[in-house]
Amino acid sequence: MTPRLFRIFRFLAFPVVKDHDSNTPMRKKFLRWLLVYSIAAFVAALLLSLTFETHSMRREVTMMIENKIKEAYEHTRDAYQTLEILKRRSAEVGKTRARIAALALESHPEIIGSDDQSVNTSNLGVLGRDLRVDEIDVINERGVCEATWPENATLVGYDYHNANLAREFLAIIDNPTLEISQDIRTTEGALTTDRFQFSAVPRKDKPGFVEVGFRAVEVEKAYRLADVSRHVSSVVGYSGFLSVFENGKQLSKVKLADLIDISKLEPGKIATEVIGDKKYLLYGLQRENWFFVGGVPTSELFAARRLTLLLLIITNFFIFLVIFTLVSALVQRLIVDSVYAINSSLEKITKGQLDERVQVETTKEFVELSNGVNATVDSLKQVVEEIKRRSQEELALAKKIQEAALPKLEKLFTKRVRFDVCARNKPMTSVGGDMYDFFFLDGNTVLFYVADVSGHGVPASLVMMKTMALVKNLALSGYSIEKVVETTNYYLSENNDSSFVTGFFCKLDLRTGVMTYVNAGHNAPFICRANGKFELFAPEINLILGIEPEAQYESAITQLDPGDVFILYTDGITEATTPNMSGCFDNDRALDTLNAASANATSIELVERLFTAVAQFTDNAEPSDDETVLAIKIIAHLDKSAVPAS
Repeated sequence: MTPRLFRIFRFLAFPVVKDHDSNTPMRKKFLRWLLVYSIAAFVAALLLSLTFETHSMRREVTMMIENKIKEAYEHTRDAYQTLEILKRRSAEVGKTRARIAALALESHPEIIGSDDQSVNTSNLGVLGRDLRVDEIDVINERGVCEATWPENATLVGYDYHNANLAREFLAIIDNPTLEISQDIRTTEGALTTDRFQFSAVPRKDKPGFVEVGFRAVEVEKAYRLADVSRHVSSVVGYSGFLSVFENGKQLSKVKLADLIDISKLEPGKIATEVIGDKKYLLYGLQRENWFFVGGVPTSELFAARRLTLLLLIITNFFIFLVIFTLVSALVQRLIVDSVYAINSSLEKITKGQLDERVQVETTKEFVELSNGVNATVDSLKQVVEEIKRRSQEELALAKKIQEAALPKLEKLFTKRVRFDVCARNKPMTSVGGDMYDFFFLDGNTVLFYVADVSGHGVPASLVMMKTMALVKNLALSGYSIEKVVETTNYYLSENNDSSFVTGFFCKLDLRTGVMTYVNAGHNAPFICRANGKFELFAPEINLILGIEPEAQYESAITQLDPGDVFILYTDGITEATTPNMSGCFDNDRALDTLNAASANATSIELVERLFTAVAQFTDNAEPSDDETVLAIKIIAHLDKSAVPAS
């Protein structure tokens, strides 16, 4: 297949490639498109046949009209030659009779008498009858009629200068050698409608001329016999026509031809035009002074074509039907069934049944495909096992790193008698994006926080590690808590377009109980004043971290006195859902859980109570988000004069 044919085939096959309806069975889709292409091929074959048949028919019409025009041209030319001969001979007869009359007047002047005598018209009558003419007029050198026969008193003395049709005879007076014979016409001013032929020759006896006229009945009969319309066949085919034009005037007498504007026809080319109530194919040719036009109705032209097309339609229909049936059956047996068998095995493989084997042996290609799939699955099993092993090792390592990064507060600060602190973290997967920290800035001040990275898994854990490192390094470098948060936000915003961090950051002076805090879009904490109940702490909220590098963060201050409990958490606690997704754990349930504890409950007890309540609410299902809680309970303020070791 040539590259050009291949591109055409690919273009025609594009709809099949484009059809991505995965719910359509292969056999149905194949039969659909096979039917589409079969119909397209069927229509294309019909169109090609129609085109060829139309071209052939138009060519046949052209040749038929050309042959008719050739025949008509020969007849027209012969008729015109015959007509010219008749006209010359008729004119010569008229001139001959006029010459005889002139000679008779010269030999016998008494026929018309002298100038002072009356005209002897009876002698002119004898001469006219002998010459077998119907009129004789004698004109003098002044162009005035001297004598006429038959007798016509009004014509005698008539000046030919006033005549319309006979004025051309006056040229003979100035040119005595000139002889004139007119074509057949009616007599000027005559009462009869008979047509005459007039001829005039110079007088022999004196200046002037003699004019004779005779009825041209026989001559006109000869003319009619030589008429073009009698010699040109006006019929083409069964109901077509042929017409001849000369100088835009139709010579043949075809009524349909009168409706044609021949100025719009281009010689030598087929044109289509509606004449009357039918459509015709017209063809014209110029031959000498004549323009021949032939027309054939399209209904006659395409009658044979319709029969041919009907036979082609019936034949092609059965051919394409047989091909469609055979191809569909062959493809079903060799391809579709084999593909279904392979797809069935692949479906099991994709569901995790890697022990499934593909065994399709209908053709060599499917055997090779089956072996290839089986080999690929065997390799895939090895790769999956290896990836699983490495992933487990890597996740275990990441989990250890993350666990090491999150301090075990209840162990680090068990000897502290001025405060009681505890934190728990339960990631959704092996690692997560929740974080907390609690560390001394000096002997009197601690910084603690809880934060939540958007997303889950390893990407969130990487952002978590970065955030913890930034906060601790900046805080230990002496920055204010506002500056710590602002700088952390700046570095988290660099080259970041996919994650953000919420957090609640606190700086507590253990001597006074004054806590300075910054809320970066995080959940409102829970607080319980001494001998009171837990309630929602509603702080001012700043922008989340990692979005706007130039964001400014404002802090606020609250007082924590001995007996007060302050609890930070992530949304994995309050947004935990039931197995049927009917509701969230929410803040109210969390507060009820905390308030149900005894007034002397430690931070560890409060944290464990929250996690237990969430687990019961979710029916111990796997968490849908990372869960983190940090609780601090103030036992007493530090002695302002004492500076305990860190």
